[in-house]
Order: sequence, then C-alpha cells, then structure tokens
Amino acid sequence: MAISTFVCMQAGAQAHPSGQAGKATLAYDMRYAETMQFYGSQQATNQQNTNRSSASGEVVYTNGHEKKPLALTYSGGYLWSIQGSASGTGFFQHMLISQGWVERKWNLVLDDDISYLPQSPMSGFSGIPGVGGLPPSQGPPTQPILLLNTRSIENATEASFNRAVDFNKMAGLRGSFRILRFPDGNGLETNEVQIAPRFAWSLNHLSTASIEYVFARFTYPDSNLIMGTQTPMFGYARRWSRKVKTDLAIGPQWVGSSDSQVLPDSVDVAVSASVEYQARASTASLSYYRATTGGSGAGALTGEHNDDVTFQFAHPVGRDLTLSANASYGFTSGLLQTGETMSKVGGVQAERRLGSTITAFANYTFTQQTSTANLPANAIAGVSQVIGFGIGYAPRGGHTGRK
Repeated sequence: MAISTFVCMQAGAQAHPSGQAGKATLAYDMRYAETMQFYGSQQATNQQNTNRSSASGEVVYTNGHEKKPLALTYSGGYLWSIQGSASGTGFFQHMLISQGWVERKWNLVLDDDISYLPQSPMSGFSGIPGVGGLPPSQGPPTQPILLLNTRSIENATEASFNRAVDFNKMAGLRGSFRILRFPDGNGLETNEVQIAPRFAWSLNHLSTASIEYVFARFTYPDSNLIMGTQTPMFGYARRWSRKVKTDLAIGPQWVGSSDSQVLPDSVDVAVSASVEYQARASTASLSYYRATTGGSGAGALTGEHNDDVTFQFAHPVGRDLTLSANASYGFTSGLLQTGETMSKVGGVQAERRLGSTITAFANYTFTQQTSTANLPANAIAGVSQVIGFGIGYAPRGGHTGRK
C-alpha cells in the first residue's frame, strides 16, 4: 500500500521550508480526548471494544527565513485505557523537521521524519484515531498492512540538492535512509537506502517535465536477504489555474535480490499521480501510488506490491468551524507469499473554536482490513470503528517576529 520512499518523502512534508521571506510563525495546541473503539462481530480474539483517553499536544513552527528556511511539525501525547484492554496504550510521538538553504542558483534541503507509535499510523499526523489535531502527511502510508498493539519506531532522513543549469533547466540529487523497528519483536524490521539523480525542465510557464532514476536497497536485520529496485520515473506537472495543479510520474521498476531462488527477479510499474486543489482556505487532494517495496512490517511479507489511493479535504465554515475528511484504500500482495490484503480507512472531523483559546472537536474513523494472506495475529481483521471527542487549548497562530 506504499510506494517507495521517494514519493512519500517528496510529498509528505507537513510544513516544508518555502524559501520565502516573512515573519516567523508559531502555532500550538493541547488536547484532551476520549475515544470509543468498536469491532465487528467476526474479529480476532485480541481485538476488544475499548474506551480510552488521551492527552496530547502539537506544534507547528516556521522561521520565515528566506535563505535558511526552517519548519517543524510535532504531535505527541499519552494514551491510556478507561475500559477494556490496555494493549496499544502508552506514549505516541511524531516529529518532522526540515532545514533548507536557498541561493540564487541552488538549494539544499535536509529532512528528518521520526515517529514512535503503539500501532500502525492510521489517522492524522499523530497516527492515532480519535485524538484529533493536524491532518495526515500527504503520500502513501509507510505501514500499509495495519497492525494493532504493535509498538514501532520509524525514522526517515533525506537530503536533497538542486541546481539550476540554465534559465529553464534544473539538475538534482537526492539520498535517503529509512529504518523501521519493532521493540517487541512482533514485526518485520527493515532498512532502506535510496539514491536518486533527477533532471527537470520547464516546458512553459505552467508545465514542467522531469526524469528521476531511483536506486533503492532494502535489508533486514534478521535476514541475510538483500532486495533492490531500479526505477526510472518520467514526470509531468502542470498548474491548470491558481487553485488546481496535477502531477504524474510513471516508469518501469526492476526488482532483484541477493538470492534469486528465494526472491526471483521481476518487473513492475511504478506510478505516482495526484490532483491538488487549494483555495483561500479550503484544500483537497486525490492521489494514487503504485510500487514494489521491501516490506511494511507485517510478519513475513518480505517484499510486496502496493497500490494506494488517498483523499484529503479540509474546509472552514465561517471563522470558527472547520470540517475535514480523509480516506484511503490499499491493496497489497507479497512477492514471496500468496494472498492479497485490502485495507480501507476513512475519517471525518468537525472542530469548533469556542473563544480565542478554547476548541472542541468530534470525529469518526472507520477501518476495514480483509486478507487471503497468512497475516500475523496482530494485524487488524475485519471492521474497526472509533468515535472520538474532546476539548483543546489552542491560541490562534501568530507571528513571533521577523527573521
């Protein structure tokens, strides 16, 4: 359900440095939420209806610097059980920080995205259904097969350098390193390294074409197997109006391994396509991703084909009410194992400001996962529904001073 990291990291920055001069901005909130989680009638024995509470906070900061833009987004807190199983409770943390250097003919960006969660990320920037807060990062989920009561640590670091060749051409190079770990030993741990040279040129003032060749290498701490992919991505981006833009990248993907008898060579197709709408305050996006990756953490799924569709929407109603929705559909099949897994996640939220500092919110999250594969016992089986509501302290975001 996740395309390779080159798409996820290009699209997933929550507050990426823009390189535009302005004042530094800081927005933050603190929240208390209660959630009720219900499962369908045909569920695994470790999935029990629960009532939980959470205390959390969020910070979004940009320094407004033209030459050295810095952006930070953070969400974290603590989740505890009121009724039902205490499995999957505890601390949750997610932070994305991005530092840029912008000159007349070149720019350099360093990103670090790190998270610690008690389950697979499913909703919002925090990854925890029901707690409310910031919208999810764009891009496909990094753990497409959804796991419950499964602590994970994920860290993705990327460096990207671009230089203008002439007035309408740009050459660049990007490198990234990503790890996925499970402290309790109940998931497939992976390492991923990518190197991707890129060349882009303007066709006119509205359209850009590009080619990026992505080399990816996947290794596993508990196995000697090495998996690799090579993917030339041919891209086209166009801005249709001030509000609408589209991006499309497609190319063949060659898959190989250190042991062809265990993991034979194969050829797939990688796709990244998106439509984005941004008005004055309303935003909407629809994306499709397809690729072969080294694995998502679920059991023995070493190497998998993933197809993902994601949708996000946010719209303010007046000055004090904000409505938002998100949905995703994922289809995953293993390179070595038989069977297929389908997951659906959808959520809606309403948040209202009750004054200059107090907010109230309510949300609903629907999750369904079905599979013909031999998934581990900690994978979601069937339907899960989460109803959440809470109150928060959130001063209106403001400027903190000049760069």
